[in-house]
Amino acid sequence: MHLRNFNERISMSLKDYQYRVQRFDVDFPLLSVEIPVKKGELIAWSGKTGSSGGPHLHFEIRDTKTEEPINPQLFGIRIPDQVKPVITGLYVYHLNGKPFSEHTPKQVFSVIGGAGDYRLNAGTILNIGGESGLGIECSDKNSASENTNGPYSIELLIENTSIYSSIWEKLSFEKSRGINSHIDYPSLMATGKRIHKSFLEPGNSLGIYKNVLNDGLLNFSDQIIRNAKYIVKDIAGNQSVVNFKIKFNAGSTKSLKTIIGRNLKFNQINEVDTGGMKLNIPLNTLFSDLNFVYKQDLRPLGGFSPVHHIHNRMIPLNGPISLSIKADENLTPELQSKALLVNSLKKAQEGSFENGYVRAEILNFDRYYILVDTIAPRITPININNGASMLNSSRILFKISDNLSGIKTFDAIMNRKWVLMEYDPKSGSLWHRFDDFTQKGRNDFTLTVVDKKDN
Repeated sequence: MHLRNFNERISMSLKDYQYRVQRFDVDFPLLSVEIPVKKGELIAWSGKTGSSGGPHLHFEIRDTKTEEPINPQLFGIRIPDQVKPVITGLYVYHLNGKPFSEHTPKQVFSVIGGAGDYRLNAGTILNIGGESGLGIECSDKNSASENTNGPYSIELLIENTSIYSSIWEKLSFEKSRGINSHIDYPSLMATGKRIHKSFLEPGNSLGIYKNVLNDGLLNFSDQIIRNAKYIVKDIAGNQSVVNFKIKFNAGSTKSLKTIIGRNLKFNQINEVDTGGMKLNIPLNTLFSDLNFVYKQDLRPLGGFSPVHHIHNRMIPLNGPISLSIKADENLTPELQSKALLVNSLKKAQEGSFENGYVRAEILNFDRYYILVDTIAPRITPININNGASMLNSSRILFKISDNLSGIKTFDAIMNRKWVLMEYDPKSGSLWHRFDDFTQKGRNDFTLTVVDKKDN
């Protein structure tokens, strides 16, 4: 993945399939005998295509039955690592029987120490006044790079009894959005801090948890001061420990801010209809029950509906939900096929017009309204113009972009035959490497780019 190009033998197999289906991005299975490789053979050049910051080797080991990626260091592939994880903070979440949310009262406790041995300031005790959960802010590095990584495992012990542990051995793509429930997502969105919660929301089905008692929740009622500790490890076996004390204190109960909303259950289908907005939240799309808050603002400039506040971005979703927004009278019949939903960042969510509403599948709570896309994509030739000599060039290069809905398709015809265009959406670069369809002398070339609203 992210490769710049393959060797000639693999490139030929890939290009043959691309021409057969007349598509650049392809995914096709191979028999084990089709492209054999051997140790020492050059198979590809590292690149930075797709979502990456620079040329690198992307290497995975997957379960062949489930396609789950498995930590490759479990197979003896070791990266030099003498660096112990770093612990930077502890957190107490005062839940008091309420679902975790962006309004859950919490306290942060700074830690001191280093080289694997951490503690709180002298005399500091974590006080809880009812049902509570803990969290830890930590990170890890290895000896081979400056990249900051997450830990391999986190374990929480109360009086030497393990009540929670998470181990990152493998991950299901289908359940990967559960990572947003594993961490304190509101804190990530508000401050960028990545805090590992040590208690589970009921809708989180990540398979990383072991030995979790009472979903990791604490609920003491006596006055005993208990010894507690976190053990954080990397896969090389380096570990860091933070020791602390915790006790029940009725006066430490934190009141949850009262906000009037509608109670939505995580384990049932939820539907909301305000007349101007319809929302359908499938079963288990919420990680916890939610006090859902909705409001409406005036129509923005250029919009075709009011702005609908669908809760807020602080609460993650475990999958797509259906949002339909009623169009106002300015959305004339000739514009209806061009209508789509956009969020607070004016990012298109696609969408189609149905019975007076524009409907789309969305992955985040946010503010949404209707816009239309009537503007065709832009094509900018970089190294070619009509009648240009390409004698000393190996390819034709363009930049393509779209103002709103995004690029749907691109097709090129060379001398009345389809030719392959390669695309890097990150830079908007689109190019054709000259091949057997390019003849000496004059060549007739046509490039057509279509956006997701068929402009």
